[in-house]
Amino acid sequence: MEARHFQRRQVCFQAARDVKDAFEGRILCTGSEFLLTTEFSDPEAEVRVKDRFLALKQKFAQTHLKSWIQTVSQEDRAILDYVMENLECTTDMKLVLQSSRDEITFVLADGTPGFGLRRLIHAAHFLPHVPKNHKCSRLHGHTFDLRFFFQSKSDFDRFKFQESIDRFNRCLLNEIPGLENPTSELFAIHLFETLQDEFKGLLAVEVYETDNSGCFYTGNSKVQTFKRFDLQSASPCAVGGYEGYSYEMIPVISMPVHKQLGWTMDFSELKKMVEPLRKILDHHDLSKSTGLDLSRPQDLQEFLFKQLRKDLPQLVEVRLRKSRAEGWVIRSSTDRFGGDFETAR
Repeated sequence: MEARHFQRRQVCFQAARDVKDAFEGRILCTGSEFLLTTEFSDPEAEVRVKDRFLALKQKFAQTHLKSWIQTVSQEDRAILDYVMENLECTTDMKLVLQSSRDEITFVLADGTPGFGLRRLIHAAHFLPHVPKNHKCSRLHGHTFDLRFFFQSKSDFDRFKFQESIDRFNRCLLNEIPGLENPTSELFAIHLFETLQDEFKGLLAVEVYETDNSGCFYTGNSKVQTFKRFDLQSASPCAVGGYEGYSYEMIPVISMPVHKQLGWTMDFSELKKMVEPLRKILDHHDLSKSTGLDLSRPQDLQEFLFKQLRKDLPQLVEVRLRKSRAEGWVIRSSTDRFGGDFETAR
């Protein structure tokens, strides 16, 4: 599939709203910090989307949302519907609204609505099929950051969902039937296959083993694996002088799981393959270290994708961000998930 370019925009605002109490059904007034993110591919929409995002932020910030959204309660879905009506969304645009650390509401580019839930578990594991001198052959543990994406909230039982996740908390994952080799990839597959029978509309499962590495599974024959890297880079400005950014770069590969080892690729192996390119870019003047004009992030991203794909034909995506508000994605797969939760441990 030919690689396509997407831009990501994000705004943050604080506002009050009325919401329904989950236990008693009462309407309560509460304040929230909202993160609104869009991803779109139309380059001609860049200025329009940026201006309208900022206009929405100015409209919503430090207000009560019932001033704009005429519903009994201003739930996330109602807010996102209002945004879609007033943003005049371009084709192939994804929208994500996050109002808490552990939940998002989204609309995919094809119009599919959905929501995502995030849960942390503290579990131990070891990998029985890696070489004996590999550090993961020893018993160790992680705070696994699990993200689940569903298509519909109707009849969704949150208490039953939490009980399902709690089965994996504070235990040795190897002792769970079907998880004798609990790599991140096989853990994601196990979660997907287990939960899709219990909960309708499960679209994808994302597993972060650490803050910087994880995998993503949507039920097909391949698993997407990713790792985050930092680039502290500088470039000459068109108007003179220099500008520099602390870029966040995330390469994503898509591969079948190895039958014996249970992973797509060792995270340390992925790091080895990216590190030579990173050394050229990190703490360098990009114009001198590459001989190219990479002052535009879009050009840097294109360079990263082409260079990494020489040794990594399994590469399907590169995410690049220079700030919380602005980022770019180049993608050769059809999946439009991943990287949607903004959260720090």
